[in-house]
Amino acid sequence: MASQCKECNETIKGRSDKQFCSDYCRVNYYNKSCHDELKMMRQTNKILRSNRRILKRLKKDGNDFISMEALIVLGFQINFVTYIDSDPETLRFYCYEYGIELLEADQYMIIKNNTMEFSR
Repeated sequence: MASQCKECNETIKGRSDKQFCSDYCRVNYYNKSCHDELKMMRQTNKILRSNRRILKRLKKDGNDFISMEALIVLGFQINFVTYIDSDPETLRFYCYEYGIELLEADQYMIIKNNTMEFSR
């Protein structure tokens, strides 16, 4: 008995356990089944990259100190960071290697950490 392709319903030729008639159908089926998850991941990564670009540009332009209000005006979204580092005296939010360190009420210092080590 011949089986049907899960994507296009064409008759499958070949092994009896094949689920798709071609790589094209297999990839289309996978993309459709993971669409919502992939969309959310793409949106999150877009925001993280945007946050990093903002911090990188500010640091490159010599702006070492900034308020959260100014960051928000530039499009920075504080809820999207890759890493939070805190100890009793400091609080740092990172977007990859660039970050902000809370100094006082609404004053942040832009920092770059080239030596970040992540454990698995």
